[in-house]
Amino acid sequence: MIGLHEAVRSARPLQGEVIVVKAGGELLEKASWLDALAADVAVLARLGVRVVVVHGGGPQLDRRAASLGLETRRVAGRRVTDPALIEAAVMEWRGRLSSLWVRALHRHGERAIGLAGFDGELVRAVRRSPAVLTDDDGRRVTVDFGEVGDVIGVDADLLRALTAFGVPVVSPLAAGPDGAVLNVNADTVAAEIAGALGAKSLVLLTQAPGILTDPSDPTSVLPRVDLAEAARLVSTGAIRGGMRPKLDAIRRALGLGVANAHVIDGRVPGVLLDELLTHEGHGTLVLPDPVPPHGGPGASGQGPLPGGPVPPAAGGDPIRTWRADPAPPHGAPDSVGPDASGQGPLPGGPVPPAAGGDPIRTWRADPAPPHGAPGASGQTPPPGVPITPALPEEAP
Repeated sequence: MIGLHEAVRSARPLQGEVIVVKAGGELLEKASWLDALAADVAVLARLGVRVVVVHGGGPQLDRRAASLGLETRRVAGRRVTDPALIEAAVMEWRGRLSSLWVRALHRHGERAIGLAGFDGELVRAVRRSPAVLTDDDGRRVTVDFGEVGDVIGVDADLLRALTAFGVPVVSPLAAGPDGAVLNVNADTVAAEIAGALGAKSLVLLTQAPGILTDPSDPTSVLPRVDLAEAARLVSTGAIRGGMRPKLDAIRRALGLGVANAHVIDGRVPGVLLDELLTHEGHGTLVLPDPVPPHGGPGASGQGPLPGGPVPPAAGGDPIRTWRADPAPPHGAPDSVGPDASGQGPLPGGPVPPAAGGDPIRTWRADPAPPHGAPGASGQTPPPGVPITPALPEEAP
């Protein structure tokens, strides 16, 4: 777990930046998981990072619905919601789960404000029309989702004002027309908020170790993936169920200008700090652009294009990266990390920033040769794949 000195130093590039953290409802099932996540969020906030938390609540709503004799139905990972279920969601999410997050943050000395998307019309939505979807068995089905909303707006000014006071904790219930409350997928709410605030990163905390190439093998974690490869994995059925709407949300966030997204296991103590403030990667980093082939275009030795992946070093493994804020020219002194000398990174250390680029945080599996060593092609990375609009989803 990261130490205090390293956390303070590593958080410098993120000071004043927005990080949107979405925590699945399953992470509230154990008090120790919530406590560890709240501790990480509190540390980030004290280090000057503006954190917004969006929580889910699928398991808890299922139990509440069962206790009330209400049916639970999902299609392709998306919940069908009737008016009675909306009332249950308000009670469970805006009432109980939001307060659990707020109290946990207070225990760690950080002020927090619990609110739903319909409070102050923070998140506005319209009722979704029936849609034709492909379910997990490959069948095309027409689904009326009921009291489910598609987001049409986020009040970014309200959220910025709240982040100046403390950590906003947002429940995924949006304001609909004529005072209606609409159910919106929590991943989608987080993506829309991240885009509206110009967030540096969207972090999805789950019970999975990341995006898997084989859903039955928890060790098959992709350390890094671009949107094109993720779409291919969906088409082959490797990604299915609840991970599909998460990828839709990530695609939406990156399309709105968020630099990157992370899918990590929220049950691991300290995972949020380790993912954002150290060179180690715990789950999957999702980037908008295709990852260049090993030693191929983009491995120019001149550093990555802004927002793009770092190409693999000659003889090394691909590098997981995410961006901080603007850095001095390549080889110039800076305070981001050691070895900004132009002589190449230390094994496992930060890659020096490209001229006019951003400092890069990296994870690499093996030592790399000096920056610009043989194997760099000198070509520019291929253009990013188009961002297709995501299908907004309802809360899990």
